[in-house]
Order: sequence, then C-alpha cells, then structure tokens
Amino acid sequence: MSRGKSELSEIGEALGTSVLVRADAKAKEITVKHRSGAGAKGKCGDKTGAKLKAEPQRRSKAHTKQVAKIKAKSSAAATAVRPAKKRIKGRESWLLITGSDASRSSNVGLDGMHSSGFPSEAERIIFTKALSDIVSRDVATRVDAAKTMAGIRHPLSVRTLACQMTREPSPQVRQECIRALAKLGMKKGLPVIAHALTDSAASVRLAAVWGLYRLAEEDSSAVLLSMLSDEAEEVRRRAATCIGWLGKAELAVKLLPLLDDSSPSVRRAAAGAMGNLRSRQVVWSLIEHLNDPDKATGKAILNALQAITGLKMSQSFPRDKKSLQGVTARWREWWNEELSV
Repeated sequence: MSRGKSELSEIGEALGTSVLVRADAKAKEITVKHRSGAGAKGKCGDKTGAKLKAEPQRRSKAHTKQVAKIKAKSSAAATAVRPAKKRIKGRESWLLITGSDASRSSNVGLDGMHSSGFPSEAERIIFTKALSDIVSRDVATRVDAAKTMAGIRHPLSVRTLACQMTREPSPQVRQECIRALAKLGMKKGLPVIAHALTDSAASVRLAAVWGLYRLAEEDSSAVLLSMLSDEAEEVRRRAATCIGWLGKAELAVKLLPLLDDSSPSVRRAAAGAMGNLRSRQVVWSLIEHLNDPDKATGKAILNALQAITGLKMSQSFPRDKKSLQGVTARWREWWNEELSV
C-alpha cells in the first residue's frame, strides 16, 4: 500500500469507522460500507446489512449530481478488522480505510486525534463524506472534497490533504489541495505546500507560492526569491507580488532583473512590489525603465517611483514618446542632484 493510502487508513481509524470505498471505472457512483455498525444515516440491525440510499448531493453548477449508496454492516462484523489494503478485481479499485469500535477505547493514532475533536457532529459527518469523496475516480468529486475540507479547520483535514498530495495524479486536484491547506492556515500544512513548489504543474506551483506566503510570512522570503526564476510567468508574477507584501525593503534589489522579464505582467508586478517596498536603491533602475515598450508597465514604474520618492514629475503618464523623454530627463536630473548632496 502506498503512503497516501496508509495515511487515509489511519484517518479512518481516528474517526472510529471503516469506510470501504469502491470506485468503478464504468459506474458513476461510489459504494461506502461502514464497518462500525451504523452509517452516517440510519442504523443496521441484521448481519446482512441494510441499504440506505442517499439523496443526490447538490454540487456546483459545473458538476453533475452524484448518487451515493451507503451499506451498513452489523457491529459484530466490525470486530474482525482487517489491515488496510487495496484490491484490484477486474475494472474495480477498492481502498479499505479501517477502524473499529475497539479503536475508540485504544490509542487512535494521528497524535491522539479522535473524532470527538470536531466542533460538532454535523462537521464530523461532512468531513467523513469528504474523506470518501477524495478517493473517488471522478476528478470533479475530488476537487469538491478538497474544497469541503478547506472549510473544516481540523488536523484531520490537513492530514487528509497532505496524504492525497502524495498520490494525486490530477494537477487540478493537487492545486485545490494546496489552496485548501493555505486556507486552513495551519502550520502543519507548510511542508506539503513547500514541496508543491517543485510540482510539474505550474498551476500547483502558483497555489503553493501563495500558500507559502500566507503560512510562512516573513520566513518565506528566501524561497519566494528562488521562485522569481520559475519557467512559468504566472508563478514569477505571484512570487514578485508576495515579496512586495513582505515589507522588507532590502528585497527590492532582488526584483530588479524582473524589469527586463519577457512578460509585461511580470514586469508590472515587479514594479508594483518595488513601490510597496519603498527602497531608494532601485530608483535609478526604475527611471531607466520608464520607456518600457508596454505602456501599462511604464505607468506601473512611474507609480513605483512616486511611491518611493513622494514626488511627481508629471500629472499623468506621458501620452507620446517625446513627452516621456522629457519626464524621464527630469527624473534623472533630480536623482543626480540627490546623489550629489
């Protein structure tokens, strides 16, 4: 069994329930079997178990409705708990998340976390449903499960999202897992977010840059600086923006190479970050880049100069090349006078 599936098995134990999740390649439904005797809804009396059909859960407009069938077995069968394992039979893939009534009175694991740690029973039930959905074969279902866990600020949410990242093939789901970890704001998710900075998908690295800034704050500066050379322009842009939010003036000079970036959006982000950091060390370079071929970038550079110096050499950004040359000349003259004082 892979590390991710083993972790999910432990989480099942922490919840005091066993969930057998079947994802059929042909079917569009998931069968969940609770070995603790009672499902999330209703009770089980006989040994063969009772079938409980849940109403279709309402998804986002972009997704189809999914029907869940819950089959509960008697508590007597729960005493024979098997080790967590995966079975492959034909086109069906099974993942057993083990747990039993006995685990409730013994060491649960997960640093002693127990299902009673949830603020309410309703939240525990919502989490349990998300735990089942996150191993679905359907990408949209796994995305929704990650979004759900983002709203449940509990250590088990972090553990589930973390182990899902070790086995998740879809970049879309990995991105949503990182977003969820960032939204949860729990430090235990930081190592997973940091590791995602090397993900093969730019969308995942993009989410990781924001997550790192949010969780590590000032301690993220060194890693954020390394992301300024990422091959994806959106990642470089976000890294520059986050660095500007750190408020460390000494980092401004590290952004100077981005003023010559091939992407206008990256150049604008770098200029905006320098304006936020307000370091006079970058003034001359900003002046020399006022003639950026992208007008929007030129405006961002002018705004940065005004934010750093508190001066205005023109009421607005010059409309033509000649006017721009005049404004640039006035900035150069002023800066040379500053240096001579």
